[in-house]
Amino acid sequence: MLRSLLALFLIGRFAWYAVGSVYAAMLMYWWFGIFRPQDWMWWDVTSLRLPLLTAALFLGMALTKGCYPRLTHPIGILIFLFLITALVATLNGCASYEAVTITYVLTLVVVILFTEPVLQSAKSIWGLLLVATVSLAYFNSELGYYALLDGTSLYDIPIARGSFSDGNSSALGASMGVFMLLFVIGAIGSGASIKTPDWLSRKGTRILTKIALYLLLIGSIVFIVKTESRGAALSFALGMVVWTLLHPRKLRVLSILCLAGIAVLVVGVPDSYEERINSSFAQSHELEDSAASRPHFWATAKRMAQFNTFGVGIGCYKANYNNYDLSGGRFGKNRSVHSSHYSILAETGYPGFVVWILLLLSTYATLLRVRSRSSRSRLIEPVQDFYFNLCNALIASMTVFVTGGNFYEMAYNDYTWLIFAMTIAMSRLQRQGA
Repeated sequence: MLRSLLALFLIGRFAWYAVGSVYAAMLMYWWFGIFRPQDWMWWDVTSLRLPLLTAALFLGMALTKGCYPRLTHPIGILIFLFLITALVATLNGCASYEAVTITYVLTLVVVILFTEPVLQSAKSIWGLLLVATVSLAYFNSELGYYALLDGTSLYDIPIARGSFSDGNSSALGASMGVFMLLFVIGAIGSGASIKTPDWLSRKGTRILTKIALYLLLIGSIVFIVKTESRGAALSFALGMVVWTLLHPRKLRVLSILCLAGIAVLVVGVPDSYEERINSSFAQSHELEDSAASRPHFWATAKRMAQFNTFGVGIGCYKANYNNYDLSGGRFGKNRSVHSSHYSILAETGYPGFVVWILLLLSTYATLLRVRSRSSRSRLIEPVQDFYFNLCNALIASMTVFVTGGNFYEMAYNDYTWLIFAMTIAMSRLQRQGA
């Protein structure tokens, strides 16, 4: 009951501010989409479709305040083109609602297009990051600390949170969130007048906030380990390598990583997790069914695209799997594609897949360009230092997704699409000198 009352209180507070501020309405939508306060209530409110209502509130506020999508940046244009390919694929394909529905995808893409123009300063980007990262990290760290204290594993336990539909995708989302949390923590206390809200101007508040965020960071890493997700572990490791190479204080980061490695050795990695990691490098005939089946699911996705140029429809891979399965049902019926990138190929066809690849490449190129510009003056302009460090975090998070997305179906997760919006906003603000 207390959790329900707390959720109602927070919903009320957000709604109060959202009615008068398009920025607050945007934060409310992303808080609902990632934290999902309706899941905290003892009674069933799913029929109210609260996330959709918050999206309608945000879009309504944006329209009344004159915040319209500006399709002037290549990323924005590609997002719009992806929206078109998704619509064409769905009209051309099936009407399955077993996985990611067209309603959810349309809402997500449209909200992203409206989110970007609302971000008018570095402080507004920081606030969005704070809400997004803490919303997911709280849930993940809660499970992580529970598993650590109870000595249990989260492997093969149903874990679903918003766009993260299972334990593997949740672990990958947590891995992406770690780098965003590191950035948020680093932004506190340095140039706070530009980067962070006024309530963080007090030293005591900053210290307590940092402690809380570090606890969420540690809990999120424990969560990643406890899910025993191989793809998340490998992607997180690659993300750490990229983040370290981009970081201006590489020696300091390497020292922290060494200490973290020692801590892991002291605490110990579960034997079952070690076996799962090692199985990723086994010979093809020694692979377990989970790993051995993925190439087959990917080949099936390519076969769908060959026979359906414009895709089988958003969320329709499962519904079409049996028709294109050449294994004789060896891996079961109505299976998932187990890949973000191959799901795009199968469900939106070649046009959608080309747009998707260009979208990822354009995001990387823009982040590297913004980072290069900010590196020239970041020591004398705090806002450029903000952009520099944020680019490092987003590049590392994108690397986690692009790598782990090969193994898990989560192309429409909130974090990745938020990166698209923040990248456009950063590029625009930097050009404007804001």
